[in-house]
Amino acid sequence: MATRSFIWMKAPEGWKGIYCHWGGYLEGVGEILRNHYTNSDKIEKLINLGDISMLAPEICEKNDFDNPDKNCVLAYHRDRGDDWADCAPKTARNVDEAIDISREYWAEYIYFWDGAQWHCYDWGKDKWVYGLGSPVEHREASIEIAQKLIDLAEKLVRYSAIDNKEDVVEIVWKSVREVFDNIDLMKAIRDYVGYENCFLSHFSVKDYPITEGGEFYNIDISANIHSYRGFEDVDIKALETFLNEEYTEAFTKKISEVFHSYSFLISCNLVDENNLEVTFRFTLKEEV
Repeated sequence: MATRSFIWMKAPEGWKGIYCHWGGYLEGVGEILRNHYTNSDKIEKLINLGDISMLAPEICEKNDFDNPDKNCVLAYHRDRGDDWADCAPKTARNVDEAIDISREYWAEYIYFWDGAQWHCYDWGKDKWVYGLGSPVEHREASIEIAQKLIDLAEKLVRYSAIDNKEDVVEIVWKSVREVFDNIDLMKAIRDYVGYENCFLSHFSVKDYPITEGGEFYNIDISANIHSYRGFEDVDIKALETFLNEEYTEAFTKKISEVFHSYSFLISCNLVDENNLEVTFRFTLKEEV
């Protein structure tokens, strides 16, 4: 019996998606998408095939519908000659409309590529089973973090030679976005641990003085990294060392443009077997 799914990607006017007939569950289509479709160009090529019978790691030029290569996508129009009008990608103005369209095809799992990561909505359980909730919530979370950094800037200016809070926010936020939103951090972790099914679950930002007199001040920007495969076999301390070597130089250069007295460190903490917290800590010293 088929497990139907729908695959959507962010488009200029909303969302663009296709139906997939077989293997739509998390361990099927979900794993293939997260392991083999992490590039928007490749995902767009997939969507442009129109509705598919079977997802596979590679798109390929052609597949035999009666005797398919399981490593290649099997498409209704390209490989069976179905009418394009019946198979063409569907469009939706927003996530809710995309879900409604997907349900017209009895899709049980609905996947969304927001340009940075995959999200999955389980229709039967009526919940987002991975990713940061819906793609809309993902964008709202980014806005919320930006606002937190703006609020922090009111405090940060007293630790900096710059007295324009917008300048402080811009340099810190830009540095964080370059790592998190461009998935550089994810790529480094995936390369290090040797498997692809890691994704960003959520951000958090917190700030606090670390001495009674307030001479030093910490800002922690954390990312929770989730993996169904788990991190139990990963040497967390070695990963922490690797990330510091990978990012400290670039961050130091950028942050030193704003803060004259500071230190910077990346720490990794295994929350549980499937969740890794990576924290970027800035320790600032009050200017005298």
